Amino acid sequence: MRCTRYSILTAGALLCAFAAGYAQAGSVSISLDKKASLASDRITLTVIGSYSCSPVEVINPQTDFTSVSIQVRQASGRSITTGGGFLYTTNGDLVCDDTTRTFQSVVSADQQPWHGGQAYAVGTIESQSCPTFFCDHSSARTQSQIQISGGGK
Repeated sequence: MRCTRYSILTAGALLCAFAAGYAQAGSVSISLDKKASLASDRITLTVIGSYSCSPVEVINPQTDFTSVSIQVRQASGRSITTGGGFLYTTNGDLVCDDTTRTFQSVVSADQQPWHGGQAYAVGTIESQSCPTFFCDHSSARTQSQIQISGGGK
């Protein structure tokens, strides 16, 4: 009986130790502006939006980070132009301090140029913290129609 109690107490102590070292990635949010600016080369466009994220203690940049990804798709004749842009806390693009901040992401077209008009955009923010054996992950996503304008020479 004494051995069983000791095992239960040891298991409980280990569980508490793991739970105490388990940190949460916190809250995240993202939104996109309804307008995007097309560069004169028509290969890149700038998508603007806002985000907020809780601070993440970076012990290991490979596992502790916050990132924003922007994906844009636009009909062009009988095909679709697609492109993506990315921002990261690990290289200073994003600041996570529970404050709503503005970002600009440059999105490059894949195989054909962008043109003025409607497009479909998806913005995703992800935050991950792995201070122990456990990782906590938070994410948010938004999608909307955007209007691409500009590109004049």
